[in-house]
Amino acid sequence: MKKLLKMAGILIGCLCLLTGCGDEAQKEPSDPTINVQLDYKVEPAGIHQYKISGTTNLPDGTELMVSLDNRQIIGAKYGVSEDTRGDQLPDDLLLKIAGESFASSEKPAVKNGKFECLLHGDNLLPGEYDLSFTVPIWRVMKNEDVKKRLGEGNKNLAGEHVEDSGMEGEGKVYRNKTRIKLD
Repeated sequence: MKKLLKMAGILIGCLCLLTGCGDEAQKEPSDPTINVQLDYKVEPAGIHQYKISGTTNLPDGTELMVSLDNRQIIGAKYGVSEDTRGDQLPDDLLLKIAGESFASSEKPAVKNGKFECLLHGDNLLPGEYDLSFTVPIWRVMKNEDVKKRLGEGNKNLAGEHVEDSGMEGEGKVYRNKTRIKLD
């Protein structure tokens, strides 16, 4: 009987070593670093509407800021630099630029590694736009699970588009900006 109990104990010990003794879902990753990956596509979704969708390895619940903006492009078309303030422009030029400009953003949450949003507006016409994706500063995030995974100040974010937020004590942000052409 002692031999049987001893063999059972050895067998249980071996099984624990092979399979682990805890719940895998509760274990923290040994390396919490997230080398941010983000792929996207932009598709027409109706008159003056575009759907922006994609995949990412950011944690589920992360709110991405997705922005589409052509103000700098339209301003440059009329010889206005991005450093020029609106009150330095003649009213007719300011109205012309405003009439052709578009800027909008949405904050879709990542779910199962995917995100999707719809941007729309009367001035969303075919042409060139700056499309940007941003993970905001850690302090303004609402989802506590995401904040825990990203680490205080987003310290766990890494990769090509991760940079210092530029605001003292606020840590890192993810900013990915690219120029696209909408047809």
